Amino acid sequence: MNADRLTSGACAGGPLDGVEVTVRKPDGFLAVDKAAGKAWVYKRQPEGGFGLCLEHDNSLTYPATGERVFDEARAWQAGHDSSIDIIAVSPL
Repeated sequence: MNADRLTSGACAGGPLDGVEVTVRKPDGFLAVDKAAGKAWVYKRQPEGGFGLCLEHDNSLTYPATGERVFDEARAWQAGHDSSIDIIAVSPL
């Protein structure tokens, strides 16, 4: 892994609020708690860091919290075809 391709920043919102993360893709990441079947999308913010995405699509279970249903096939597709990374989070 080339270190100059990594993007770091603090998260705002959701289960990773205040946590500093480093990811491989520039636009953000999908945080997955596979055991609980939950996922959260964090997008890169203009001022730096990553903000919890509350944009609605058919995977958004709770719009107020940004919690989504984890869909493994969609997660693999997103990680392969887009500019977001996928990370695992420990059960909260």
